[in-house]
Amino acid sequence: LALCLSLGLAVPALALAYGEEYIGYDSSASQQYRDVPEDHWAFQSIATCSQRTWFNGYPDGTFRPEGLITREEAAKVFAVAMGLEIEEDPEVTYTDTADNWARAYIEAVKPLFPNVANLQGTASFRPTQTITREETIYALVVAWRYASKATNADLSVLNMFSDTSSISVGVKPYMAVAVSEGLVSGLPDGTIAAQKGLTRAEFATLLARALSHGYGPDSTEAPAISLERYSAETTQTTATLSGKVSPMASGTKLTLDGRSVTLDKSGAFSVKVELQKGSNSFTLTAVNGYGVKTSKTVTVKRADPEPSQTPTPAPTRQPEPSQTPEPSPSQTAKPSKEPEPSQEPEPSKDPEPAPSQEPKPTPSQDPKPSPSQEPEQKEDEWIDPDPTAVKSGQCGADLYWILYDNGEMVISGNGLMENYSPLGYAGQAPWSNCRDQIHSVTIESGVTSVGDSVFDHCEKLTKVTLPSSIKSIGSNAFSSSGLTSIDIPTRVTSIGDYAFSSSNLTFIDLPDNVTNIGTGAFWYSRLARITLPAGLESISNSMFGGCTNLTWIAIPESATAIGDRAFYNCPSLADVYYAGDAQSWAYISIANDNDDLTDATFHFNSTGK
Repeated sequence: LALCLSLGLAVPALALAYGEEYIGYDSSASQQYRDVPEDHWAFQSIATCSQRTWFNGYPDGTFRPEGLITREEAAKVFAVAMGLEIEEDPEVTYTDTADNWARAYIEAVKPLFPNVANLQGTASFRPTQTITREETIYALVVAWRYASKATNADLSVLNMFSDTSSISVGVKPYMAVAVSEGLVSGLPDGTIAAQKGLTRAEFATLLARALSHGYGPDSTEAPAISLERYSAETTQTTATLSGKVSPMASGTKLTLDGRSVTLDKSGAFSVKVELQKGSNSFTLTAVNGYGVKTSKTVTVKRADPEPSQTPTPAPTRQPEPSQTPEPSPSQTAKPSKEPEPSQEPEPSKDPEPAPSQEPKPTPSQDPKPSPSQEPEQKEDEWIDPDPTAVKSGQCGADLYWILYDNGEMVISGNGLMENYSPLGYAGQAPWSNCRDQIHSVTIESGVTSVGDSVFDHCEKLTKVTLPSSIKSIGSNAFSSSGLTSIDIPTRVTSIGDYAFSSSNLTFIDLPDNVTNIGTGAFWYSRLARITLPAGLESISNSMFGGCTNLTWIAIPESATAIGDRAFYNCPSLADVYYAGDAQSWAYISIANDNDDLTDATFHFNSTGK
């Protein structure tokens, strides 16, 4: 019995290294390990990570959720989860990893997670030591591209934990960011347990949470390679491939069939290639600082120059068949042959070619000079190798945009969007010269604001998708746009001055978190009805001025003031639904030029729903 007990207790300690897990074991969303039942607290997280093959089960069908994960195992999981490029035999950095099974993974995560590998400032990696919670969280914040937030992190959020002192001083800002962004919430006993080792279940849970915040290979940060037009077929011996890599983040590199290609600060490149006769294929590969890569294959055909020369003389000699059968008579004695040609096509119209055209009308109707000109015009056939991405650039410290030829724009990254001046002033949005090409905009998770004047005068813009991470919408953000409706995320607290003014906006759903709506936010828009947020206190000056289609509005009881011209020129406004009673309404301060509001029919103690 004692022997059996000792063997049973020793299972976690004798667990196979992560690199020795059974790779052939089927991992799927429905995967159910013998030791992870569906009611296990980490079941869904483990299933998520297994589906992506970040973790694998053991040969005996177990996951071993309570087994502690080591630093070498964590290095492999991070490398696999982030889709990093793994060198087969890398140069080893650390003194204790030369013979380690995970050395390739350890080297791969070094640029991305430098402090996971070297948090204690030593030259060793300590591969077999258990990775701590603070090391893992630090790594995820850096990989999650929220490290810049650590500079001004609010450390007070850590006071919720009873063991804040257990967090290393240098890690506290990163831990605060992780807590603020919802990546970690501490343990049930109210501690953060920064120096505690992580179990496989806990590690999987952190990764799954990070994935939901845009971390990992599902991230949109993969670099895109866009090529300018090039000759798909040419008679030249060389061709030049030029284009751009975006986003151009720090550490981004480009290669052409393994050969390094120089990128300038904006990500632009130009490289000359040698062409052999026939089809030539070249592969461009861009790898960003996180190890995520994208490849594009370019095909250029080198044609033989003979086709362009051969047809050229043929058409000039083609019209002379009349000289071939009877050269002498046709040149010397035209009148003798007049009886035949003169009766049919009249020599005065076309003296020489007429006889040759009559027996062969096809050549005369479809002369050969036109096909003969085709090879000369098609000497180099120019094509657009990338019919999707047409323009791209940066619109924030860590934000990037791509505009596709179908009119769709995608903005990705993390943090605040840049603010720009209104149209007609310096500092316009970087896509201002192609505003008329933008039909829809998708802003992806991680972006926290919509900047000032970013889509001002985008008249063809009709659809915008905002992520839940958006917290504010800037002044003139969508003014004079073609936008007809928009869903505002629940985290949004403020909407800037004239944000939707003079737009085609007919409907907007404002969440109750919105407590500040700027001057003229909906000035001269096409709104037909609107429910104001429950906590809004002030209806700003000119907020709905000129909304001639506005038929009803629901005003919360929290409102205390209605600004000047807030409802100026709203002739269709017929019903006002006020959440409070008539006595409460009497205490609201109403400024000038709001006759259309006060003349409407009031419904007290009503939300309009």
